[in-house]
Amino acid sequence: MENGFIVLDFEEDLNDYIKSFDTNTFEELYLENTSWKCKIKKLNEGKLFEILCKYEKIAFELYEEILDIKLSHHINSQESLSSIIYYDINSGYHGDHTDYGLFNIVLNDDSMDCMYYKDDEWKLIESKNKMIIMNGEKIEELSNGKLKAVNHKVIKPYGFERYIVTKICYPKNQKEELSKKQSNWLSI
Repeated sequence: MENGFIVLDFEEDLNDYIKSFDTNTFEELYLENTSWKCKIKKLNEGKLFEILCKYEKIAFELYEEILDIKLSHHINSQESLSSIIYYDINSGYHGDHTDYGLFNIVLNDDSMDCMYYKDDEWKLIESKNKMIIMNGEKIEELSNGKLKAVNHKVIKPYGFERYIVTKICYPKNQKEELSKKQSNWLSI
């Protein structure tokens, strides 16, 4: 977790699951003070949701071991956000930010365009067909700054579609805090 994230393999081929969703049912992703260009579909059931929950459990076990604290009571909290993020064939972006939650699990397709900020420059995360588990602001807080939240962004060039399956794991009972951090669109 030297850079605030780890990159791992995952077992499933997500393409069939992802392609079963009609992107016309996705909503524009908007957060205050950003200019993001992508769409989102919230998930709370189905095979992709189950896959995210499986990897969430593994991530919680990893953080419990690193921090030597119990976090498992936060697994699949109602405040967490599971979703598919979609970028159409045109260019797209997801502006630079850190995630408020404990951590974010990102299952990538065969694109390689997620970047993180370190040593005063943006660097590419080698994550084609990989899973990224990124520290969030709450993990930074719980670790007293030992594990830094990852400042990251996505820039997708013209010419192909991109899907990201993601779960931002928020602590339980944080609705009031989340409402301060999120726009009305994403509020729980």
